[in-house]
Amino acid sequence: MERRRTERVQKRERCQIRAGKSVHDGVVLDLSEGGLALVCDGQLEVAAAVQVELSDRRQPISVSVMVWHSRRARFQGKQRFVYGCIIESPSEAYLALFQRAESRCARRTPARPTQTLEMAPCPSEPEPLAKDDEPRPYRLRLRHRTSPRTKMLTVGAASEDDARAIAEDSLGAEWELLEIRAA
Repeated sequence: MERRRTERVQKRERCQIRAGKSVHDGVVLDLSEGGLALVCDGQLEVAAAVQVELSDRRQPISVSVMVWHSRRARFQGKQRFVYGCIIESPSEAYLALFQRAESRCARRTPARPTQTLEMAPCPSEPEPLAKDDEPRPYRLRLRHRTSPRTKMLTVGAASEDDARAIAEDSLGAEWELLEIRAA
């Protein structure tokens, strides 16, 4: 099952990340209407609320995000952390920035269309709203009971209880549910 509601658009842009009293320089890798991915030297806690300051040419944009997941990766020759973040309520300025990036992506016409999908995915048509009798996507964050390892899982279910049961059936008792949200 697809784990994102909307496709992300690649956009490399410098940013500052404020987590409590700490400030880190970073780079936004991609963005969507409901989230963004960024890389920074500092370490952010999963589920932490942080401020991301984007330096848009038109105006500085501040976005409140929740760190959804993290992973270590090589970026520009250094080992760094890449974070997937959720934007709970994007501002008009952020949505305008996303729409400009999306329209630039849509205007590209490379020689081979398959490269467009690999290099800069453009959002598809919005998904129709789920009816009461159709499964809804739920995001679950789980932790392995004997290690610090965490896992993200997205399932389609009629309710949170059904999503929890699906996760327990597929992963077993060694995984502990930390968080569940409607996606």
